[in-house]
Amino acid sequence: MAFEYEPHGRTQLPLLKMDEALIETLEDNQMQLQNVLASKYRAFFLQRAQDWQEKLSTTDTVINTWFEVQRKWSHLETIFIASEDTRSQLPEESKKFDTIDEDFRALVADAVKTPNVIECTNKPGLHTKLEALQDRLAVCEKALAEYLETKRLAFPRFYFVSSADLLDILSKGTEPLEVSRHLTKLFDSLAKLKFQEDADKKPQKVALGMFSRDGEYMDFDAECDLSGQVEVWLNRLLERMRSTLRSLMPQALGTYEDKPREEWVFDYPAQIALTGTQIAWTTEVGVAFASLEKGYENALKDYNKKQIARLNALISLLLGNLSAGDRMKIMTICTIDVHARDVIIKMIQTKVENSQAFAWQSQLRHRWDDGEKHCFANICDAQLRYAYEYLGNTPRLVITPLTDRCYITLTQSLHLYMGGAPAGPAGTGKTETTKDLGRAVGMMVYVFNCSEQMDYKSCGNIYKGLSQTGAWGCFDEFNRILVEVLSVIAVQVKCIQDAIRARKKTFNFLGETISLVPSVGIFITMNPGYAGRTELPENLKALFRPCAMVVPDFELICEIMLVAEGFLDARLLARKFITLYTLCKELLSKQDHYDWGLRAIKSVLVVAGSLKRGDPGSAEDQVLMRALRDFNIPKIVTDDLPVFLGLIGDLFPALDVPRKRNLEFEKVIREAVVELKLQAEENFVLKVVQLEELLQVRHSVFIVGNAGSGKSQVGPDHPGPPLTLAKHIPWPPMAPWREQGPMAPPQAEAEIAPVLKSLNKTYKMLKRRPVTMDLDPKAVTCDELFGIIHPATREWKDGLFSTAMRDLANITHDGPKWIILDGDIDPMWIESLNTVMDDNKVLTLASNERIPLTPTMRLIFEISHLRTATPATVSRAGILYINPADLGWSPIVASWIETRTEKSEKAALTILFDKYLPPCLEKLKSEFKTITPVPDVTAIQTVLSLLECFLTPQNVPPDSPREQYELFFVFACIWAFGGALFQDQLVDHRQQFSKWWLTEFKAIKFPSQGTVFDYYIHPNTKTFNLWDERVPAFELDPDVPLQVLVSKSLERQSTPEVLL
Repeated sequence: MAFEYEPHGRTQLPLLKMDEALIETLEDNQMQLQNVLASKYRAFFLQRAQDWQEKLSTTDTVINTWFEVQRKWSHLETIFIASEDTRSQLPEESKKFDTIDEDFRALVADAVKTPNVIECTNKPGLHTKLEALQDRLAVCEKALAEYLETKRLAFPRFYFVSSADLLDILSKGTEPLEVSRHLTKLFDSLAKLKFQEDADKKPQKVALGMFSRDGEYMDFDAECDLSGQVEVWLNRLLERMRSTLRSLMPQALGTYEDKPREEWVFDYPAQIALTGTQIAWTTEVGVAFASLEKGYENALKDYNKKQIARLNALISLLLGNLSAGDRMKIMTICTIDVHARDVIIKMIQTKVENSQAFAWQSQLRHRWDDGEKHCFANICDAQLRYAYEYLGNTPRLVITPLTDRCYITLTQSLHLYMGGAPAGPAGTGKTETTKDLGRAVGMMVYVFNCSEQMDYKSCGNIYKGLSQTGAWGCFDEFNRILVEVLSVIAVQVKCIQDAIRARKKTFNFLGETISLVPSVGIFITMNPGYAGRTELPENLKALFRPCAMVVPDFELICEIMLVAEGFLDARLLARKFITLYTLCKELLSKQDHYDWGLRAIKSVLVVAGSLKRGDPGSAEDQVLMRALRDFNIPKIVTDDLPVFLGLIGDLFPALDVPRKRNLEFEKVIREAVVELKLQAEENFVLKVVQLEELLQVRHSVFIVGNAGSGKSQVGPDHPGPPLTLAKHIPWPPMAPWREQGPMAPPQAEAEIAPVLKSLNKTYKMLKRRPVTMDLDPKAVTCDELFGIIHPATREWKDGLFSTAMRDLANITHDGPKWIILDGDIDPMWIESLNTVMDDNKVLTLASNERIPLTPTMRLIFEISHLRTATPATVSRAGILYINPADLGWSPIVASWIETRTEKSEKAALTILFDKYLPPCLEKLKSEFKTITPVPDVTAIQTVLSLLECFLTPQNVPPDSPREQYELFFVFACIWAFGGALFQDQLVDHRQQFSKWWLTEFKAIKFPSQGTVFDYYIHPNTKTFNLWDERVPAFELDPDVPLQVLVSKSLERQSTPEVLL
């Protein structure tokens, strides 16, 4: 046998190719030799057998070592040879690698000259040379790891980027403009910088201000020097960001009383305006309590009136024309203001008389300390210093009693040097509340989606980063980590907590001395009792303070969000909204894809807000009714639709608001559908429009529909990303990518495929440049999907999904980008997407890389059911349910008939389809049992495939009579609808089908004996003949063993012929 080689991507050096056949042959030969040596007759050829055993053993060892050396060389070559920055930073190691590179190339050149495997691997001294290379490569790897570690220690936020990204940042470190694209991975909201420009308008290495992800701009309080090494100027940038926010706060507070608040808020960035409002609230309530204690009884009531007047002034702003940034700022302040108003009302009702009462002390109270020149947040006896992380113009959570309780628990856990552990069902706000508390105190919160791929070393690196940055880490679905890893994590967390408790500046962590910023917080969130979850060890439980997150106050959340969206009659509308969802939960059927929880409520409210802004003249109840109806109908099954519409009619009586339509867009959809040779039926166009509306609101969408047959063509014109992936990914890359040649597995085409295909085509016709990637997640393991760290070498091996998402995130144009996941939902892989599918919109990998989901990216799941999905998964995505009755069978048949050329044939076939298909489909559903589920589309597709075979010019020449078409049509229908029927213990369903057919359809006469399945159409006479005639006589071949002889029978003859 000979070795096979493939060229290296960058250098074109021939590299040894993994050959399964070669490895199998080698193992098989070694086994045979062992059997020979174990034989009692071995004496004669003992020496030869031992020689061969030694040769094969050497071959095995050399091949394994060669692959290991080759893998390490490929990984390090791009770093030490291709990167000039690394060469300048590590000159000694680069020189060592240059000699390794020369030696390896010489070995490869020598190996290529000797193709024979045994001769090539048994050359004298080859194994020794490979082992020496392996040791030298390990030295280079260690030097590189130490180099990256020094950079991470210099700027600890580097712990939260992957090694590949860090190398990219370091290689471009002297070019701040190039590094700025990585800023979103290092800061919460800082996305890009405003550079000082020289006379030629070229950016210099001086930053004047910063832009947030959402486009908000803030000037720095002083120029920021970006020269020097990257880790040094990033630390300067971090310090400048914090000092800017810190200097702006007292300025904002100083001007708070100078003008009405609805004017004041526009003078400052969103974060400063919001924090200033919260500090002013605390101060004003303190003044009111002081007046109360002096005997002025109406102090709180008067302040409450002032609050309501201010809030109404802000709401009136929302009803006007505002920019997107200003609207978000006002909505966020409104959200916090409503809570502040409710706190005061509650204190008035419970007759609170002084500022020491628990009702006031339990609130998160911001204050500015003039002595320390710092902002502090107090709650009960805990005090947190504001961290001044720039958060941009981000929304804040509605604060409910549950949020308050969670705030108290989490802040007390920090006060007691512990971690926090919110636990509860899906959609109760565990992660979001932790993040919101972080935003309230200006803290950077890193959310990590825990998975089985995380080991104690990757978690240790995260804790190292958190300890040195002082940031908070929120570990979502913490109990998905393997229990043996959790035990080690317990020791790591305790080490950090002990160091904070002892007020240490530096401490020993995993054998290294690292600095400690005491504001570090570690929080874990857990969902109880799903697949792939483990029970936390007792030593870990003891380090976290638990907080039970139960169902929040939906009505309060709904009311406050409606207020923030600019609705005046928010209380009544919120009651109607929640009543509808409560009744839907109780009265509609229990479908796996129904979700009436918090995330579903929020998305409808966003739709209602956008509808209100689009049509400010409409009545508020009409706007909400339209949002509730049009946003929920796409996910409701046919049987539940009358009940749902009845409930809407009862809650909003005498309202019949037409659906908001974009007729131009619908026209383009129809053109796209016709161009794809599909049928532009109203129901079908409506489903495409509903999908487009859903993608505007939700970034993750489940399209649920019954499977049909054929090969799915969701993204019909893949421009190339899957092929690009094939170059980068070390797994067998072709397996999960459909549309890519012979290795792509045949898939069931769902009825939903044309919906996606049509919307994709519509986008192309509108010149929106859609990009689609299509992936079957069940074709590969979780490690191959999301990547894995090699446990011994710590080398990261990228996954299919992570590569696809990174590739799409790097596409700069603003056209729609879809990752279409076409495969069964399985908690083991989809739970790793939790942080992508919720409001975090970031994929967290075991390598500590964080890949953001950009605003134009969407995850689309093409599935047949959600039976195995957890509530956490279902609540995170929008649902478009394709009812089987929505499209029916006629569009498929109509599209197929259009492919026929003869006019007379088209007319005859149309009549035959209308005559035979409806009764057959109805009967198949109601009376007969099939051995495997056969959807309607599959049965119809089978009819069409059989007709495709039979209706040839030889069988039915042009202008044949209708009876001749009907003969073949009947035969096709019998086998399409009756072929999968079987005989159970009581009934022979084939027999029953045959009887029903003969009594129902008499146009084509069958012979009187047997069933309709016993006959075939003779190609010459066009009459029904028995299959028995085609069964050959059995002939015994004396040379063939009896057990392998096959005798032909009626079933053995008829079934293959129909199938073929």
